[in-house]
Amino acid sequence: MSPLLGDDHQAAGRTSTDCRALINPTAENNPMVDAIVVMAKKPRRHDGPRELVARAALGALFWHRLPQKAPVICVEGHDLDEPGRSGADVVKDVLLQAGVSDEWIVARALSNCTAREVAAIRAVLQESGRHNPLVITHPYHVRRTKRYFAAAGMPARVVGCSAEFAREEFAGQTGSAWFQLIEHGEIRGPRYVQELLTEAVLSLLHTLDPQGRIERYLADRLRGGVDGLQQCQERTCPKK
Repeated sequence: MSPLLGDDHQAAGRTSTDCRALINPTAENNPMVDAIVVMAKKPRRHDGPRELVARAALGALFWHRLPQKAPVICVEGHDLDEPGRSGADVVKDVLLQAGVSDEWIVARALSNCTAREVAAIRAVLQESGRHNPLVITHPYHVRRTKRYFAAAGMPARVVGCSAEFAREEFAGQTGSAWFQLIEHGEIRGPRYVQELLTEAVLSLLHTLDPQGRIERYLADRLRGGVDGLQQCQERTCPKK
């Protein structure tokens, strides 16, 4: 097994206990989750946004388990099914279908790469006085996501969306439609290795350029710039 692959799975396992303690705190000074962040993922051609949908489904399961409701945030800006329909819109649709209240959903099409995404999320959290996000991505993206949030001065608890993780966290939900979406969002084999290699390259770029200028430039050139992104600003993040 690749060392990178093993590390990512171990990281996802560690976050399981950590996030359970955050949502059901048993110790003093253990901060409560005050926001859930669904990290973006541009779908590959002919594959659909299944990873993004899986992350949204896991976010909905966590939202329903929170003792105090918190906003679910997504700033994915890529056009998906049709012009003007962003990844943030897809996440919002999944959340609404899963019973997350509309007033707690913050969907803004603001990003086309992780560097730009973390900056946008930081701004959204700061405007509402929230400091303890639970961040949902896929296992291969956990390490870099943690690194970016820490570099932005905003340490976050990051979990890897997988059927194994969901089965451990939500044992009673394994037959639900939302668990099936999480299973459908898993990737394996050569595709997973490809994602790990991409993560390694982008992590190296971040080491060379912590400000993310190279990553943003490449995203604008390869994925399209942010000038045409739908600026969904009508919904502000509920203040704490």
